Amino acid sequence: MSPQVEHLALETLPRALVHCADSASLMRFKTLRINAKLYLVLLSKLWFIDRMVWLYEDMKDANPEY
Repeated sequence: MSPQVEHLALETLPRALVHCADSASLMRFKTLRINAKLYLVLLSKLWFIDRMVWLYEDMKDANPEY
């Protein structure tokens, strides 16, 4: 192996490792954002269902349509 090629290989390896580490942290960050959004949607929907049950409980005796 010539010195120039060996130098290139040693220079490229740390860059590749840094790139892989950046990709892993980016994926972890995206996963956290996705999970946070999913929990937000889930909690919002559960809150909405709770309000609808509460409304039904209040209205079932007051209005025969319910």
